[in-house]
Amino acid sequence: MKLMFFHIAWRNIWRNPGRSGVLMGAIFIGVTTGIFLVALVNGWVQQRFDSLIGVQTSHIQFHNTDFVDERGIADTIDEIEELTDLLSEDDRVKVFSSRMISDAMIASARGTSGIVMQGVDPESERLTTGLSDQITDGAYIDETDLRNPVFLGGRLAEKLGVEVGTRIVITFQDPEGELISAAFSVSGIYRTANSQYDERNVFVRKQDMADQLGGRELIHEVAVILNDMDRVDEAVGDWQPFRPDIEVRGWRDLSPESAMLEEYSVQMMGILLVIILLALSFGILNTMLMAIYERLPELGMLQAIGMQRHTVFRMVMSETVVLSLAGGIAGMGVGAIIVNWLSGHGLNLSRYADALADFGYDAIVYPELELSFYFSLTLFVIIAAVISGLWPAIKATRIKPIEAMRK
Repeated sequence: MKLMFFHIAWRNIWRNPGRSGVLMGAIFIGVTTGIFLVALVNGWVQQRFDSLIGVQTSHIQFHNTDFVDERGIADTIDEIEELTDLLSEDDRVKVFSSRMISDAMIASARGTSGIVMQGVDPESERLTTGLSDQITDGAYIDETDLRNPVFLGGRLAEKLGVEVGTRIVITFQDPEGELISAAFSVSGIYRTANSQYDERNVFVRKQDMADQLGGRELIHEVAVILNDMDRVDEAVGDWQPFRPDIEVRGWRDLSPESAMLEEYSVQMMGILLVIILLALSFGILNTMLMAIYERLPELGMLQAIGMQRHTVFRMVMSETVVLSLAGGIAGMGVGAIIVNWLSGHGLNLSRYADALADFGYDAIVYPELELSFYFSLTLFVIIAAVISGLWPAIKATRIKPIEAMRK
């Protein structure tokens, strides 16, 4: 019986192929566009998040409690061996890197700029941040024969007018407040999705920075990458009591705007999808009402010969669902093909690269969607069809057979 209803519904839909085709086309375009836009937003947000974790904040950071507020070069993590032993023995830790950090001034023959100077262990930093994979020119700081190599961002290099091999001077304070100026040579230039980060952060070898401080290795930050990001809050809670002079912060505390972006990205995609489905629902409602008015004599005759009202209701609802699913499934199929292709090749927005980089977004976007989204979308299309078809179906059941057959 149910199959018969859907068979009749399919035949009734094509009694007016022009109108049905236009509506199915609208549903097809709306669903395809919705899938593409949701996948685009999702991919953009995920890439922004991956860049934030992989390059800027890591999953967790350790600092001296005073360094969080003051950022003084004397606010160090003392007895660093205790902390490194703790992290080395914890199975949740994938890799970690300790850093020397100082606000500084960098100067070239063509300009100066305020920067954050980071003295790092090249190998552990390579594993923690992956900055060595962002090189656009030159080499990483452990892959050069230059004395006192420095690794800086493309935006800063443009601002200073420097290139690989150029000598620059970095000035910073020692713990006693004395200014230290040291000459470095540009070994490499990196470029991330965030131009503001590139303009602000430079990297030198930890040993070279320590040499400028009389051999003192002052650790200000330890960045940690976990094997499972879902255990960040658990790890922060376990490590916070380790020492009262050390503050442990997860990525949500380090970058609240990114935490908010992650939280609201799902809502943004949901709102976008609801807007599209609402627009389609009005189209379905209008089409089905027109179909009912055109078939008033037929529906009146069916009721006159004994068809029950609930049967008429089911017939109209079946037409609505079949019409919506035909366009919706086709749209989902094409949308999935487009997203699958773009997830491998990327959507190139290089012409807007500078503007996107100012907000920390990649110029090449790789849209992505989980398979569960397509099942959810199918359910939403059915719900939208049912809601849109309720009023036309109710109108069909209220037809008076005598009056209908006179028209």
